[in-house]
Order: sequence, then C-alpha cells, then structure tokens
Amino acid sequence: MTRQDILRAEDIFGPNLGSVKGKTTRHPTSHINVTWTQVPEDISQRHGNVTMAIDIMAINKIPFMVSISTHIHFGTAELIRNKTKRTLLVSMQQILRAYHARGFQVTTVLADGGFECIRNGLADMGITLNVASRNEHVPEIERYSRTIKERVRAIAVSLPFTKYPPRLFAEMVYNIVFWLNSFPHKNGVHATISPRTIITGLAIDFHKHCKIGFGTYVQVHEEGDNSLRQRTSGAIALWPTGNEQGGHYFLSLHSGKRINRYAWTELPMPNEVIAQVHQLAIAVDKYDGIIFTDMDGNILSEQFSDKDMTHVEDDNNQLPNQMEAIGEHAEEQLSQQSEDTEAIGGETASTIGDELK
Repeated sequence: MTRQDILRAEDIFGPNLGSVKGKTTRHPTSHINVTWTQVPEDISQRHGNVTMAIDIMAINKIPFMVSISTHIHFGTAELIRNKTKRTLLVSMQQILRAYHARGFQVTTVLADGGFECIRNGLADMGITLNVASRNEHVPEIERYSRTIKERVRAIAVSLPFTKYPPRLFAEMVYNIVFWLNSFPHKNGVHATISPRTIITGLAIDFHKHCKIGFGTYVQVHEEGDNSLRQRTSGAIALWPTGNEQGGHYFLSLHSGKRINRYAWTELPMPNEVIAQVHQLAIAVDKYDGIIFTDMDGNILSEQFSDKDMTHVEDDNNQLPNQMEAIGEHAEEQLSQQSEDTEAIGGETASTIGDELK
C-alpha cells in the first residue's frame, strides 16, 4: 500500500468518517456587517403600488400557496395545510408585511375562484381582489407555477433517490423560489437588482451562498464538548438561509427535520444514506418521485381542468430574508401535517421566512 493508494481512496470515499465525527472542532465566525440596499427612488415612485397574482399548487397532496408580483417579479411559496379562509388570509398577511416593510403597497390581487372567500378580508386591508372567470386562469401565476414545476423535476432527476420524504419535496420548492428571486428578472423593474434585494434589501454573495448544491451529503458540525459524543451528524444539503454568515439549511438524517448550520464537511453519497432517505419517505405513504396532484391526490396532466382545485404549475432578526422560506405559521402547519400522515414529525418548514419574525 502506497501513499497514492490512500489519496485515491480519499478521493473515492471521502475523508475518514471516524476522524470527521471525532476530531472536528468548532469553526469561529467572523464579525458580520449587514449592508441593506435601499429601494431606488424611481422604483418606489413607479412601482410603489403592487399587483400580485396568487394560486395554490400541490405536490403529492402537499399544498403550497404561491404568489408573484407582476412588475417586481418577486415570488413566494408557503406551505399551507388547507384552503380555509383563515389559512389563506394568514398567508396573505405574511406576504403583505414583507412588501410594506420596504415601502410597497399591494393594491390588487389576481386569483381564481378558490380565493373568493377572502375578498372581504382583503378589502379590509385596502386590497381589491380580481377573480378569474370559470375556465379562465391568471397567466402570471400559471407561468410562475410552471417554472417551479419544471425546476422541481430538474432537481429530482439529478438526485440518487427514488422516494422522497415530504420534507424534501417542500425544500425543493423553497430552494427554487430562493434562487429565482436572487437574479434580476429580464422583464423586471431593474436591470441589475434582483427581486429579492428589492424586497428584502439583502444581496447574494457567491462565496457565502453558493458553497454547496442541493442534495449533497454532508456531516454538519455540532457543538462539541469533552465527552465522547460525536462532533458531527449526517445530513442532506438543502438551500442557503440567505444570512450574512453564509448559513445553510440541511435535512437531518437522524430526525428528518430541517436544521440550520454554518459549518459542514462534504462527503460522497454512500448507499446507506440513500437507504436512510428512502426510509424517511416510507414513513409516509407517498408516491415514488415527483407527482403533481390536487389536494385529493388526483394526478394532474399538463393541461388544467376546471375541476382542479388550482392550476399546478417556493432564526434571524432580519426582515423577510426568506419570503422564499416558510414562516412560523407555515412551520406549524407542515409539522401538524407530518403528524397527521405519520411522517417524520417535528418542525417542517418554509416561504415567508424566519426573518419575517
């Protein structure tokens, strides 16, 4: 055995797992200077009144409320438990807070007939609801939902899994919406400022937020002590938190919950990890792969029918850094949904973002 044999083994299998779990030390964090980008005055004047399109999409009976502003092109996706009036109004209020905090006023909401129940609630907030006619769709939100749908498929075919736990479905959507918001839209209100920066005031840094891809197997660094407790734990990389420190969300392979960490060690994906993800998926009776359905579980084709409930086509102190991630209300909803379906349980998350608190 030569030194080159050992180096080749590390290239194939990654660093020694025992060394990673036993020798990892805490990484110090650098001082953070948060720089907020002010909304350009011309954007505030010309697009201060916002028109928003909203709809509901479902993946394997997991419903999401999605929205997109027609000029700014800032999108959101929040997991909801049902289509009741209270649930829809709470989701809308979270979205509106993010716009209002940056000086924007949502004046008109475009939706289908499923949102007629919140007309009076929106009117109390000074918002006009425009409902599409029967067999008619709202083009803006339909196209945005289709974009999310395409990118969910693109992520699914690149991962080595054949079954997906509900948590992973949700994080695919949030990851997609996060990155769609992070780049200037070709038909947006500014050529170089992204919708996320306009609404949250925060920009993406390549060196902080582009360090790891969705679905990568890692050992996340935990707080260590002088005991024999392991210093790392296995997880699947999800998407950036968007904070200034460059933190990331991960799917814990032990609890099945979403966790937030700032340090990790990337490793090759072993078969044992793939099997563990499949076990998390088997805990709930779901489909293999990605299936777009209505809330009753009926598989939807590319064409929308009127009987579809909707067309199927997203712990910091900062402002809504993640409209793309779920808020506190939605975390409770997904947690409850996981319990109802005997899923991995616990907190489940993602769109208006923890920063909205």
